[in-house]
Amino acid sequence: MKVSEITQLINLPTQIIDQDITHITDDSRNVTPSSIFICTARDPIQATKFCQAALKQNAALIITGNDTDLSSPKFNLTNQAQEIYETEDRQAKCSLESNKIIKVSNPYLIKARLAKLFYPTQPEYIYAVTGTNGKTSTAHFTRQLLHLNDLKSASIGTLGMIGDFNNKLEETGLTSPGVIEFSKLLGELVVSNINHLAIEASSHALEQYRIGETNIFSAAFTNFSQDHLDYHLTMQDYFKAKMILFERLLPPKHLAVLNQDIAEFEQIKQICTKKAHQVITFGHKGKDLTIKDIALNQQGISLKAEIFGKSRVFQLPLVGKFQAYNLLTAIGLCYPHINLNTLEEATNQLSSIPGRMEKVNHQKHIFVDYAHKPEALKNILLAAREHHPKKLIVVLGCGGNRDALKRPIMGKIASDYSDIQIITDDNPRFENPAFIRQAIMAACPNGIEIADRAKAIEQAISMASSEDIVVIAGKGHEQYQEINNEKLDFNDIQIATGCM
Repeated sequence: MKVSEITQLINLPTQIIDQDITHITDDSRNVTPSSIFICTARDPIQATKFCQAALKQNAALIITGNDTDLSSPKFNLTNQAQEIYETEDRQAKCSLESNKIIKVSNPYLIKARLAKLFYPTQPEYIYAVTGTNGKTSTAHFTRQLLHLNDLKSASIGTLGMIGDFNNKLEETGLTSPGVIEFSKLLGELVVSNINHLAIEASSHALEQYRIGETNIFSAAFTNFSQDHLDYHLTMQDYFKAKMILFERLLPPKHLAVLNQDIAEFEQIKQICTKKAHQVITFGHKGKDLTIKDIALNQQGISLKAEIFGKSRVFQLPLVGKFQAYNLLTAIGLCYPHINLNTLEEATNQLSSIPGRMEKVNHQKHIFVDYAHKPEALKNILLAAREHHPKKLIVVLGCGGNRDALKRPIMGKIASDYSDIQIITDDNPRFENPAFIRQAIMAACPNGIEIADRAKAIEQAISMASSEDIVVIAGKGHEQYQEINNEKLDFNDIQIATGCM
């Protein structure tokens, strides 16, 4: 495709000598003479540096933000144009400053348009979830429900990409891929005959057009609380970023699945009504997916709910009342494609997020969780306590060369919210692990110190009866233990499984 064709299709001007383009990239290291380089660096100095690198690589065309400093002699600008061009979309306002560089007000938007132009293929049904908490679990449950209904499905988000790939695709380590990578993945899924995809839509991904101009089948909003204010600065801006999913991406008459129990419900509903979405509500107040009762026991969650007017009882092998909300959100997102008559049987087979209160087996109540920060540790211990164990046993440590101030805080939380604490090594990295354990033990006077993590896990499990719960915290799904710049094979789940 020629430069002139591309710029015309995405409503951008150019004076460049026409040539074929075979590649688009947002990484200056990957630029070739037939590449378009799109720079989305937020820092003007960084943007200038990356554009200079792309010029050295002889990029065919460079698109960058208005703040990029092109006054440096290194750019060797020629044919400077004074005229300001404006497209139909004011967010793409731009000026042509050289025969190779176009400055735009929103390079994220232009990158999304280019990504769709170069990689237009995507699954037919895409289910998106946003909100402060619950996105990962909801996407995970949505994929599983579809899979249990014999529909080839996948999910993309914090866990990377997981799905029914038939060995054609490998799981990725991507947590929030850029729009170019995301668009490529969509096409690869279709090649693997996967037409159902659940995605997490974070506020960053929405504001930065990482989801691009994806065709969304249904969208959900879980809940809203303070987060990411280092990026969005205000709660209003944070909320506005979340609403992009409903205001820009979700087409009219498509499903909007909303939590009716949250304070923001009426505001979100008004936005969806204005956009002519089909609104489905869930929660205790929800009219379509209604929580009637939640009971917690050592086997998991017993949920009584009305699903579109019909009473249902779900037995979920999961921990925490919040999972009931995540399940109903997932049902709302994909209900047109699943058998509601077999819903109870399907939900009984759901698994938790890998490494997030993941149950090791169904005989003993042993859970592995990634919690490595104070608030996260407190939350998982409180969630486990709600299931009424006779004793709650926790195994924990803290990483080396990281926030040392949290160590006594973690120890105090373990002491306050569990019955037995076993203090062990996490990823000590370059620190003396004994010093790390000592800092935790200072606020956890009754803790049992066992340096070897495998032995600590074995000890915790050997101490637990069938009425107890063991939580192994800190590493979750990690496959290694980092000691003195070495990543040694280590997996909490494998160790725990071998102890039973």
